[in-house]
Amino acid sequence: MKRKGRSRVWFKDNGWWLGVVEFQPSSWSKGSYLNVAAMWLWNAKNYWSFDEGGRVERFHEFKDTNQFADAADTLAVRARDEILALSQKFLSPAVVAAHLARNSDENPWNSYHAAMAALAIGDVEHARKRFRTLLAFKDHAPFMVALKAKVRSISDQVASGTEPSAVVGQEITQTRALLKLSPVDAAPLWLAEQGIKKVSI
Repeated sequence: MKRKGRSRVWFKDNGWWLGVVEFQPSSWSKGSYLNVAAMWLWNAKNYWSFDEGGRVERFHEFKDTNQFADAADTLAVRARDEILALSQKFLSPAVVAAHLARNSDENPWNSYHAAMAALAIGDVEHARKRFRTLLAFKDHAPFMVALKAKVRSISDQVASGTEPSAVVGQEITQTRALLKLSPVDAAPLWLAEQGIKKVSI
């Protein structure tokens, strides 16, 4: 794993998604919580997010150096185990697409991530279904206006004949640039699918 600058965030770079660990401080006392999650990179943005996962350890208070050394070891071991579990859980775009397809449409981000995972493996039908659900949301908050505009743009690209996985790859490439991650060739990311083009729902 790599450390994000001098922050309390560490990450495992999987090309099209990140395993993110945050040793989160408290506003009230010294110490740390532990948050671990997957961050999908198919939504171009310049900030980090916890898309799948969250807090996995209660607050460990710093009392003195000796006491906190044990607490730090506990947090580090738990972080390692959680990241390894995520890496085993999300082995390929097809696995992630199947997982996200089971998420409800109550949250627009669920629909967006499920649609992008479906596009990554060529399941345009499911992607269109999830995009239609997202566009039907009545929320007019600025982020929703921007998200709907992005969805319309992506839908237009796919309708015009752009390879669905290439559209997803473009988003990943932009996200990696915005987060100052090393560039990767998006095309080979989907080779692990071994010809799988649809996800069973």
